[in-house]
Amino acid sequence: MVAVMEETNKMIEVEVEQVDRIQNDWNSEVLKTQLLELIEDYHWKFDSVKELEKRVFGFSLRVSYGIAEYGIDMVMPKGCSGKSAAELDAMELKEKRAYERLLQYKAEIDLIDYIPAVIQFESAKMHEMYEDMLVGKKLAEIANKLGQDRKTARSMRNRMLKTAIENEYVLKFLQEGFNKRVKSGK
Repeated sequence: MVAVMEETNKMIEVEVEQVDRIQNDWNSEVLKTQLLELIEDYHWKFDSVKELEKRVFGFSLRVSYGIAEYGIDMVMPKGCSGKSAAELDAMELKEKRAYERLLQYKAEIDLIDYIPAVIQFESAKMHEMYEDMLVGKKLAEIANKLGQDRKTARSMRNRMLKTAIENEYVLKFLQEGFNKRVKSGK
């Protein structure tokens, strides 16, 4: 009876290890996919940050209410700005969303810019691959440029992504970003 229980416990332990291994492999693939998406989106997000900064910081939609007025200026009519309070509130919400998107894009760009500083590229080809990915080149173009077939280029890209994910900062950023998207339903 004891031998049967011990054997059952061993089988359960083996199954738990297999499930853990599968879960870790799945998490790793999800994180690699997220990082690859961030790298591929780098070029257009970089341009979007410039546009969002102009929109958010280039001008103000609201008038400053912190200035005190005295005397006749205080009681005189101020005129109409041409916009209703609802329109001004909608513009404020739009500006807030743009600012939040600006912060998100900046964080993602900073992460992608941080990666070359923390990982050691195996070769000059891998570093060149990373740079080409940042400007939006497809894997087939990169493989052709480096004189490799797509399978070899894909393998090199996966090693690079795996090395980047092993960095604690990169891993934490991807996990928190993933949890944030899951909670928000996206």
